[in-house]
Amino acid sequence: MKARLRWGAYWGDACILNISSQGMLIQTSRVAPEGSIVELHRGHHVILARIVWRDGLKAGLRTDDRLPVDQILAAGDQGPVQLVTSDGAIVERRTKARSEAGDAKNFGRKLEFVGACVLVLAFALIVGLAVFDVLATPIARIERALGNQAK
Repeated sequence: MKARLRWGAYWGDACILNISSQGMLIQTSRVAPEGSIVELHRGHHVILARIVWRDGLKAGLRTDDRLPVDQILAAGDQGPVQLVTSDGAIVERRTKARSEAGDAKNFGRKLEFVGACVLVLAFALIVGLAVFDVLATPIARIERALGNQAK
């Protein structure tokens, strides 16, 4: 059975060769090291498992939870689950349309940028005032000393 395998940043195709309620035997072009946690996607099922052994391109996976073997076998190679109404119309799962959510995200980024700029300017002002205070007294003494010599 075809499946998709993910571990770390790697995504690849996998083939489920054998399946039981606690694990499975898979074959893939790139096998993660023993002990790695992987995600196996089959239909709408996402299975988290640990690689307990490997031999070449084959690996044995073990899950903590019991697998719904019959459902996974029946899943086929269809894509993700779509919510549909009784008349066959696709239901939008988001509360806001994508463009509205994107606008809110962009507004948040702009607000964060403006806030960071305000903080940087405030910090620069505080540092400038502190440097002025530190240098004001010695400069005043130098001016007085030079003023007495000019007279």
